[in-house]
Amino acid sequence: MSVKLNGRDEEKGLRRPSKCRWKTYTGDDLDELLPQLQKHYNMSMLLDPHFWESASVVPLRVNSRYTPTGEALIPSWAKYDLVDISDCDEVVPECLLWKHPWINTTAHPTDRTYRKCCVEHRRLLETLRYTLKRMEEVGIRPWLGMGTLLASVRHRGVFIGWDTDVDLYISPADVGRFKEAFRNTHTTPHWFAIDPQTDYGVQHRDMFYIYYTRKRTKGGSHVEVWVWNSRRINISALDPLMFPLQRCELYDLTNVWCPHKPLEMLRQWYGSSWWKYLFTMGKTTVMLT
Repeated sequence: MSVKLNGRDEEKGLRRPSKCRWKTYTGDDLDELLPQLQKHYNMSMLLDPHFWESASVVPLRVNSRYTPTGEALIPSWAKYDLVDISDCDEVVPECLLWKHPWINTTAHPTDRTYRKCCVEHRRLLETLRYTLKRMEEVGIRPWLGMGTLLASVRHRGVFIGWDTDVDLYISPADVGRFKEAFRNTHTTPHWFAIDPQTDYGVQHRDMFYIYYTRKRTKGGSHVEVWVWNSRRINISALDPLMFPLQRCELYDLTNVWCPHKPLEMLRQWYGSSWWKYLFTMGKTTVMLT
């Protein structure tokens, strides 16, 4: 059963906040926004009141990273206001989530959250495009894992609107070529870093970073490259779910690969409720590391 809310059919029991900042900073119309959101979000989950309640934590956290005078407390955010994001809705449409008036309220304005998503997701996409191209040049076939695989499957080929990094996997046999291919020089456009715990053998699985900037910046956009190995579990037991790899969808990229059985791997990483929208603040429900 449904009821009409402001001229639109929505699920019974949902009400829009009385104070909405929607048109004060975008000028877009909600009737035009919803069809765009439907392309990459499950509307029944998106319209769940519990989802919006948890989603409100994100703009609260983002706004707390700014001083009362508008100065960013995180160095990598300092110049976000200067970035042109006019093509954001076309290039990274998942960020449209933060324009929805049920979350963009006076209590939790999402101006900065939307801009942060636009800036960082375009940077993530650019860094990922570079990473995939460079690996292809040296004969390495990476594949999507964890949150980025979840994005490809659940959000139909775009990043998750609240995700902050990209997750790739490579084979242990490719680690040497990978490290050589991304070795930092004065001409490399993105910064390569080895996770400190990998160097000391502390982490259960080896991991590397490729940053958008030419230096490692706290909070900066980056691609995480994990090695398909483990010091904790017998990872080969999961090989039938992972291999052979298959092509999958992510934006306009043509060289994207995913596990052989992506849904089964998502259950391994996130449990049986992998399809639900959750704000984990960068922590997966189950980590195979």
